[in-house]
Amino acid sequence: RVKKPLERDIQKACLQWLALAKVFAWRNNSAAMVIGEGPSRRFLRAGIVGGSDVLGILPGGKLMALEIKRPGGKTTEAQEAFLQRVRDAGGVALVITSVEELIQQVSPLLAARG
Repeated sequence: RVKKPLERDIQKACLQWLALAKVFAWRNNSAAMVIGEGPSRRFLRAGIVGGSDVLGILPGGKLMALEIKRPGGKTTEAQEAFLQRVRDAGGVALVITSVEELIQQVSPLLAARG
């Protein structure tokens, strides 16, 4: 049985390829935590619920949002909603399961820069 790559490994490979392709891109971290104790205890959320794993700027200034999944992985409703908002705003929003898939999807968008 072939072991599926971990999501973090796919993300790392995608970010490395984007850097080699000279695309300004970064890991979009989000978090949730409880801080403090007793009456000062608070719940904090950083980032947008459903925000994509990788964000970047394509030639011409288009926002690129990449939701990275293991092969066979499924997006959540919040992730789908975020991707649709990016598309509705004129950006490029993709679900990616391998660096090869990223190259296939993004290379044509980079060819426009000459």
